[in-house]
Amino acid sequence: MPKRENSEQTKQRIIETATQMFKERDWDWDNVKIEDVVAELGVTRGAFYHHFKSREELVMEVVGRIFTENDPFKQACETSGLNGLEKLKVALKHSIAQSQDIYLQKSVKAAISDPVVFKGEVMHTLLEAHIHGVRLTEEGNRDGSLRVAYPKQATQAVVLLFNLWLNPVISNVPYEEYVQKVEFLRYLTNILGVPMIDDETVELILQLHKSI
Repeated sequence: MPKRENSEQTKQRIIETATQMFKERDWDWDNVKIEDVVAELGVTRGAFYHHFKSREELVMEVVGRIFTENDPFKQACETSGLNGLEKLKVALKHSIAQSQDIYLQKSVKAAISDPVVFKGEVMHTLLEAHIHGVRLTEEGNRDGSLRVAYPKQATQAVVLLFNLWLNPVISNVPYEEYVQKVEFLRYLTNILGVPMIDDETVELILQLHKSI
């Protein structure tokens, strides 16, 4: 048992060190090598490959860690006194507030230019980022605040559209067109039975676009 715990600790230290190095090097994903990470930690390349098949696998772990630590749905799940729909609205507002963080903006911009990193972000969105959102959607179905026929699929689609298609860091379009995208997404979420975009949220999204 202790050996397994030490092994897991080593893996987490590798991820934490790599994340810090990426941050310090302004999210230049090509500027952090395996030898940099192992040298910083004082471990061997063999120890690295015991936990990760490649540098690309480590990068995807780092991307997943960044978004997991900033999961707005998880924060909303811990909010008491609200129904499912209200929690989804809170989660969306949390997400918009987080998007104002320069640290996250830089990581997203860097991800766009690197296919491996971008794949990691997309896969995290599809496989993990929606999990707590599905719980909130199902909670809304149970408490009557929502009527969603396909909770998992609807939540996946909405999260993917918000994180990528509507992300102002990625969606570099004129303001007038961006307004249309926001209104379309509000229309679409209403059809899906997830009316989480109210007037206040629209204003917050548009303010974020202007600031970026």
